[in-house]
Amino acid sequence: MIEFNTACFTLTRTFDAPCDVVFRVFTQPEYVAEWWGCEGSTTVVHTLDVRTGGTYHIDLRLPDGTVYSSRGSYSDVSPCKRMVSSDGVATHTITFEEHDGRTNVELLVTFSSQAAFERAANLGVRAGTARSWDTIERIVLNVNR
Repeated sequence: MIEFNTACFTLTRTFDAPCDVVFRVFTQPEYVAEWWGCEGSTTVVHTLDVRTGGTYHIDLRLPDGTVYSSRGSYSDVSPCKRMVSSDGVATHTITFEEHDGRTNVELLVTFSSQAAFERAANLGVRAGTARSWDTIERIVLNVNR
């Protein structure tokens, strides 16, 4: 489920796998490179240091050659509980909660301004986020086998 309002959006999904598997798919470069981005794009994970105080640098290359570079830092990482990162445009808060071998994940993206939210919306953040989470679900099922 995705909910949008004026300067933030929330995405929730329950994955049919324990939290350690889901957390790995969200935090290991080889998996992030598979799910980050939009259809037809190529993702290069330059840095992915998922720990409190760590940083990330990920490039997304679109089919037309346009490159969107995402750089940010992690202000709070507690494995299988919470992960908070910021890229200057938005703060991403992800919470993980496991019940009976399944993991509920909630993403809250809070934009720095209404204008930043509108730019992201115009770039297709809605469709891209949903597609990424569909891919995460497929990866999680493969890793959990």
